Amino acid sequence: DVIDGIDDELQNEVNINPIVSYKGIDMKVLCVQPYTFYQNSNLQKISIDVAGGIGQHMFDGCKDLRSAILGKDVTAIEEYAFNDCSNLESIVVPDSVKEIGQYAFSDCPTMTSAIIGIGTQTIGQYAFSNCRGLTSVSIGNGTRDIGQYAFSGCSGLTSIIIGNSTKTIRQYAFQNCSSLQAKIGRASCRERV
Repeated sequence: DVIDGIDDELQNEVNINPIVSYKGIDMKVLCVQPYTFYQNSNLQKISIDVAGGIGQHMFDGCKDLRSAILGKDVTAIEEYAFNDCSNLESIVVPDSVKEIGQYAFSDCPTMTSAIIGIGTQTIGQYAFSNCRGLTSVSIGNGTRDIGQYAFSGCSGLTSIIIGNSTKTIRQYAFQNCSSLQAKIGRASCRERV
């Protein structure tokens, strides 16, 4: 159940595979614990493919993180997982992810695009808030609920695609998205959301 590990703060690239070998025994990785790489100042690239969730605050404050590749078996991105990753350029959330937690990608000002897979049912409150560089978002057809302030403060957002199955867009989900000009019926997004 528990594997000892060392977070080498000098390492700038980390690959977390679905199977690890520990003392000659192959084991399936189900999750990586919260705060594992919290505020690691050298981490620039991660590739993570676990049959479970990415823990709370796992990459929170990794200011040099530029690239995050999430594998097809990741099932959740928990709260604050990538918060304050100020150099993260983009994110593709695989279809296997069912939930994006609150503040999961908040305060990532250089992120320019987010593609959210068809398996994601819930986008938590403030999930992408204050991602000022975010210009385009594609939300898959499985998303039913977009949380309060989910994209608030994304002042560069000009394009968003929302799938048919979305039932609820919570209050202020797109507050202060001053560049968003898409039309919904006769009213603009700024008027309705």
